[in-house]
Amino acid sequence: MRSKLSDAVLDPIYRKYTLLALLGWTLLVALLLAYVIIEHRQQDISILANQARASFSKDLLYRRWNARLGGVYAPVSDELRPNPYLAHVPERDITTSSGRKLTLVNPSYMTRQVHELQLRDDGTVSHITSLRPLRPENAPDPWERKALEQFNRGDREVVSVEQVGGEEHLRLMRPLRTEAPCLACHALQGYRVGDVLGGISVTLPVKAGWLQHDKDLIEPLIVFGTMWLAGIAVIAAGSAKLSLRSRALRDSEVRYRTLFDTIQDGIFQVDEQRNIRFINPAGARMLGYGRPDEAVGAPLSRHWQDYQDYVSYENDLAKQKRLALLLVNAVRLDGSRAIFELTARALESADGAVSGQEGIFRDITARIEAGIKAQELSKTMREILDHAPFGIYLVGEGGVIEYVNPAMLAIAGDNYEQFTEMNVLEFPNYRAIGLSDRIEKAFSGEYFRMEHIEYVSYFGNRRSIRNFIGIPITERGGRKVLMIVEDITHRVTAEERHEKLREQLVQAQKIESLGRLAGGVAHDFNNILSAIIGYSDLALRKLPEDAPVAKDIRIIRSSGERAAQVAHQLLAFSRKQVLEMRIVDVNALVANLAKMLSRLIGEDITFRILNGTAALNVHADPTQVEQVIINLMVNARDAMPKGGELILETGLTELTEADAQEHREIVPGRYVRIAVTDTGVGMPKAVQDRIFEPFFTTKEIGKGTGLGLATVYGIVKQHKGYIYVASEPHKGSTFTVYLPTEMTAGVSGVREERSVELPCGSGAVLVVEDDESVRSLVGEMIGTLGYTPIIARDSLEALEIVEKDLRPIELLLTDVVMPIMNGKDLSDLIRSKRPDIRTVFMSGYTEEVISRHGMLDPGILFIQKPVTPAKLAAKLSEALQPVPRDQPSHGSS
Repeated sequence: MRSKLSDAVLDPIYRKYTLLALLGWTLLVALLLAYVIIEHRQQDISILANQARASFSKDLLYRRWNARLGGVYAPVSDELRPNPYLAHVPERDITTSSGRKLTLVNPSYMTRQVHELQLRDDGTVSHITSLRPLRPENAPDPWERKALEQFNRGDREVVSVEQVGGEEHLRLMRPLRTEAPCLACHALQGYRVGDVLGGISVTLPVKAGWLQHDKDLIEPLIVFGTMWLAGIAVIAAGSAKLSLRSRALRDSEVRYRTLFDTIQDGIFQVDEQRNIRFINPAGARMLGYGRPDEAVGAPLSRHWQDYQDYVSYENDLAKQKRLALLLVNAVRLDGSRAIFELTARALESADGAVSGQEGIFRDITARIEAGIKAQELSKTMREILDHAPFGIYLVGEGGVIEYVNPAMLAIAGDNYEQFTEMNVLEFPNYRAIGLSDRIEKAFSGEYFRMEHIEYVSYFGNRRSIRNFIGIPITERGGRKVLMIVEDITHRVTAEERHEKLREQLVQAQKIESLGRLAGGVAHDFNNILSAIIGYSDLALRKLPEDAPVAKDIRIIRSSGERAAQVAHQLLAFSRKQVLEMRIVDVNALVANLAKMLSRLIGEDITFRILNGTAALNVHADPTQVEQVIINLMVNARDAMPKGGELILETGLTELTEADAQEHREIVPGRYVRIAVTDTGVGMPKAVQDRIFEPFFTTKEIGKGTGLGLATVYGIVKQHKGYIYVASEPHKGSTFTVYLPTEMTAGVSGVREERSVELPCGSGAVLVVEDDESVRSLVGEMIGTLGYTPIIARDSLEALEIVEKDLRPIELLLTDVVMPIMNGKDLSDLIRSKRPDIRTVFMSGYTEEVISRHGMLDPGILFIQKPVTPAKLAAKLSEALQPVPRDQPSHGSS
């Protein structure tokens, strides 16, 4: 309450009213309390009066009793002496038989004796008096005389509060009327029965009565005191609340007035006669008035350049009740012209009639003039600015943009109106990079350059700016800042794209280098393996199956085949192996592999194949496609050490332009889709980015070579297909392969059964091989197959044999890459001399090397090293088959 009261007191407006309310409440409580006190006093006086009446009644009864007896006798004492005024009565004094003296006590004498006794006992003052007293002590005082006179006029009682001895006393007097017994003493005075003989007055101190009842006033005092305090609290709280509301109202009014007075837009209101009722300072200045009060009462129409436009404006406002935006050609008080943007609404009375209007207007003259000035630039300068490769714009004082060239609009992504409406000093993105502050300083003549800025334009374009240059210039219109902006966003984007491509190129070159290395290793490796595997086969054919050494030779041959498989993987990864392409039905191939795959993945993994019955034809090497599927299945199995679910799915799909945008290498079209999905451990993004790299593996040392997925990648790429992986840690992985479809009817994916017996033949075969071990091996193999081998170490020796040896030669078996002359050129020379000789090429080099030497022409017969008896027998048998007349012989170019 204290804080509220202090708030109310602090409010000068409510201080006076608060004090008046407090005073009025105090006065009201005081009056009520006074009334209660007076009423209480009257009750006390009434009680005293009743006491006096009781005393009078008692005296009157004693007096009547005494008068009725004709007086009473009492013993004479010091206090009771014979009444001298009864001396004429013979029997006044008597003596009893016992000698005791008695004296006659008449009513008045007895009454006076009783009054004296009562005064001693309780302080009550009673007095018997008369206008014609017999005794002097019965003479009346002035108040009693006046009362006796009133009795003679008929009053029956006189009561009043009088000052006696300086204190208030209640005085009550009633008359004594003459009765028959009284005439015995008072007949001589001329009284008759019924006359006012006199009276008895009773005097009681008022103070005694007040003190007797003061306890009764405690409760009213408490009640009225509580009422007064409660009223004070209510008045204080109400005053404080009203004060706070008033202060809030005044604060709101101050804020409104401050906004009204400081806003730079004009605010106005006009009455029914369209005269200005009020206008803010900015509006008054725009219209040419010095103060707002000077504009009050002026007709609004006087500030319209064309009165007909004003009439149209009035009509539109009356119909629409609100005009969102209107351009007004205005006239200031001094006659100068201006252009305003006006927003207005109609004011309506209670009956719906238009009673005035109010609105806001803004002076856009400077902006329009700035636009006009920009349009008035010289044609040459305008052409230069408009075609400049840099963004250029002109900032006027206050941050308003007065000109912007097309290059800057392209940088910002805005149109002319949007850009010129922006205030560069208030633009948040400019402030964020400190550009607004630099422009503000440039108005004072400070040149600045900000380099390598990344910022977002007004409409959200993210730009890379090499230079923000601010050049302060001075014109007649004041200080301005010419801004030049060099945008390098496209260059940065191109550099980023180039860097990404460069990284991709480095990765491709890295894989290409590894591929070349793998190809070179494979060549030498295949020559060595040719000797190991070939001689093992020859030895096994010469030995009985139960020979003790046969087991060791089989182990040597098995190790050679595993080494050959590694070389094969290297060639597959580098995409350089020679493929035996044919039309393959993927569904048939998967069906042929189903049983083997079930055994491969184990019993703790649920394996499902999802495919249709329709043929899914691709032009591929079936052995390589099988290897892709098997490698992916093994990889999925290893990702589920605790078991799980594995799904092999095939189908036909369409890769679109949208897919090509996501993966740039994709050529849109129809593809056969092979997907392998597991519920294994999954892979993070970092592993996915390297999963197809050669020699990269997440398996423990000794449990993986890192060539499995690299081999798959190489095979898919060599078949002009694509492979992608989708995976999340602990959520499994999906490897998806896309191979181009082949509309031609396919062949079965089942492997052809090979005969154990090797096909033999006859005839001379010229063998040209620079590696001695391979040369000896091939010569021996040819001999065991029934052919006659003719051995040459190089091309020169082979040519010499052809020229000097007259034996018929059926076939030329030559290495492709040799020191002096390659196999293709050797074949061409020999066939120029002996066209009937057919040619079979062999090589441990890769497809790329063979391609460079022209060995991939249609009809060429080729053996990939390492050479085995089975491969050699099959290829020689094929080469020496009769050739139809309409087909060229093997080896023709």
